[in-house]
Amino acid sequence: MSEAPPAWRILIVDDHPSVHAMFAMLLRRLTVADRGFEVVTADSAAQAAKVVAHAAPFDLIVADLHMEQPNVGLRWLQTLKGHTIHGNAKRVLHTGDADGPFDDDDAIDAVWAKTGMTTTSVRQRLEALLHNPR
Repeated sequence: MSEAPPAWRILIVDDHPSVHAMFAMLLRRLTVADRGFEVVTADSAAQAAKVVAHAAPFDLIVADLHMEQPNVGLRWLQTLKGHTIHGNAKRVLHTGDADGPFDDDDAIDAVWAKTGMTTTSVRQRLEALLHNPR
């Protein structure tokens, strides 16, 4: 009997508990490449910094744009670009301001709008990100 592949490790950083609950609900239903998801959450960029300091590598990090300060999610994701352990994680900015000027930021792999998230759209976004190596 072969061993099951490890779960994708995802860090969700958002100051709204409802966002954590929504991602947990959606990800419980999904697999990508026959792998489920292990979800870790943080309520702020400051808390996320503590999590990544002591955590095994994440495959994907999703951060809200505005939390304890404007644009703090973007600034925090930028610090991870060259991170020794988490530098290869795909980085997603999750925001209600999806029309912002984020396309030129090479520290971000994708920008996800907070509206219109469905199981199908999340699966498609995850497959696109997780199947393409950094």
